[in-house]
Amino acid sequence: MRASATALIRRGIGVKFGTLTHPFSLYPSDLRNVGFQGTRHFSSMLRVDFSCLNDIRFARFLFREMMRVRPRPCHSMFNKLLNAVVKMEEYTTALYMFDEMRQLGTPIDLCTMNIVINCYCLVKRVDFGFAMLGCIFKLGYEPDAVTFTTLVKGLSLSDKVVEAENLFLYLLDHNLSVTDEVMLRTLINALCKEGRVEEAEHVLKVMVMRNISPDVITYTTLMDGYSSQGQMEKVKGIFRSIVEHGLEPNVFTYNTLINALCKEGRIEEAEHVLKIMVMRNISPNIIIYTTLMDGYASQGKMEKAKGIFCSIVEHGLEPNICTYNTLIKGYCKKGKVDEAWCLFHEVSRKGLQHTTVTYSTMLHGLFCADRFDEGWKLFNDMEADRQVRPDIITYHILVKGLCADGRVAAARDILHQLPSIGLRPNVPMYTTIFDSLHRKGLIEEAKHLLKEMEENGLNKDEILERWIRERDGL
Repeated sequence: MRASATALIRRGIGVKFGTLTHPFSLYPSDLRNVGFQGTRHFSSMLRVDFSCLNDIRFARFLFREMMRVRPRPCHSMFNKLLNAVVKMEEYTTALYMFDEMRQLGTPIDLCTMNIVINCYCLVKRVDFGFAMLGCIFKLGYEPDAVTFTTLVKGLSLSDKVVEAENLFLYLLDHNLSVTDEVMLRTLINALCKEGRVEEAEHVLKVMVMRNISPDVITYTTLMDGYSSQGQMEKVKGIFRSIVEHGLEPNVFTYNTLINALCKEGRIEEAEHVLKIMVMRNISPNIIIYTTLMDGYASQGKMEKAKGIFCSIVEHGLEPNICTYNTLIKGYCKKGKVDEAWCLFHEVSRKGLQHTTVTYSTMLHGLFCADRFDEGWKLFNDMEADRQVRPDIITYHILVKGLCADGRVAAARDILHQLPSIGLRPNVPMYTTIFDSLHRKGLIEEAKHLLKEMEENGLNKDEILERWIRERDGL
């Protein structure tokens, strides 16, 4: 990067994102008394595979030894250690280490400072990340694409997507060589998560006009953004753009397209896309098959869903718990509880672990079929399974089951017990009990429930509106 370009970035970013000040006072050094039970010599530590380092105590000990020996290891070794600490999500420790390196004059380079910027961004202190950018300028280094991509990500993580877009466009408008595909992908992802998909597409088109070609992952992210908004034609248009730009759609691209089609209820079209995918020698993953199964199951086409389930094994894949959950849910929704019950027991025989979703889905199916005794037994089994904990959805299913069985008092008991186990009763749960009390003619108790709900910080009008909609089938 030319000196004039560096000056331009420094001046422009100082204006747009604030003064580039010193960030280190937030994280003072605190590693001098760190110990580790072991007597490894540093010569043996030179052979440490930093990529496999996963013990933060040993990482701290290793840092102390690296700071102690003379001559000290080169900055690349310190960078490997810092990266390992960041992978362990020990961001504050990495910042402590850097601060001590700075205080004691340990050599650092641009890579070191990029790691530190990343740490500040991950602890949502992007302002300190920009302060580090000022340090980069002060030390005579030239920030690179990694530097600015990290800052774009940091702004996005701090809910400053507008600022992230402004930074990206500022760099792009001044034809600086620090913008790349990774930065574009980071920004596109942030904009799509904010629901600003059209802006994301505009940014992508600007990049294409500047002869910077987005990769297939960036296009796929944009497809997913439009899919979340239900804009199917846009999804298909982006898919066509991938091919027109000479890129090869990958398994994630096809999965996004298939998922979008299934959400629109166009399951046969989605299955046709799957066949095209296979013809192009792209192996579908379990997610694609599960998506298709869910699409057919949501339409009540359980024979089709079961056919997809069977084809999973034929294609050399093993069904996972999500696959079973999808099929169990479909059978329960169709009223075929026996088929769902058989699959529920098959999960254990296949060596898979039931999840909260598995139990909750099966409970709902049993209660809807008025098989209350089996439902209560299953819930007791769930409580005995220490690896699975009921959540608020599970308890709402229990409340609905109790109310359907005429046991409103027991349902209210569950409602009152939830805070003691760290759960908060929600509007759907109150609505279910309110409806049951109203149907029994217990109007005064229903009014008392509304008062109780208000005391717990919920809006009684929301319950009444929901109750009216459900009563009238709206």
